[in-house]
Amino acid sequence: MKKNIIAVLTVCTVAACNSNETKPVDAAVTDTIAATTTVDKNDTTAMADMYNCYGYTTAKDTVTLHIMNMGSTVTGDAVFKYAGKDKNTGTLNGEMKGDTLMASYKFMSEGKESVRQVAFLKNGDSFTEGYGASEEKAGGMVFKNTGALKFTGTALVKMDCKK
Repeated sequence: MKKNIIAVLTVCTVAACNSNETKPVDAAVTDTIAATTTVDKNDTTAMADMYNCYGYTTAKDTVTLHIMNMGSTVTGDAVFKYAGKDKNTGTLNGEMKGDTLMASYKFMSEGKESVRQVAFLKNGDSFTEGYGASEEKAGGMVFKNTGALKFTGTALVKMDCKK
């Protein structure tokens, strides 16, 4: 009988040691991680501030902008589909400079990859695209003078992020 109990305890001990279950973390370690983490992923308000979607849709045109804002760094994707023009879909990488998003937009249009600089002015819960004279540099189109941009494009209003 004693041998059976010892055998059962040994098997249980070995099984517990080989388990892939997550073990509780010391509270001091948890506090250190929390202190060094910039955004709590359980904080829906902070996450909502980081990831935002904006759009404009009519019967003929659609523009969407999905961005993740981490401090001044902004990444995301955009789709431009205007009537009479080729649709383009791509990614954004840039930064917020005050209330202006300046980014590199790498996109596909008609099976060809291109890069162009884009600018959007943030006004409350919307972004308006900026336009200005451009030139080709380093394989992409960039604005000649970002200080002369005109933000006269359509306002992309904040919307639910349903991809």
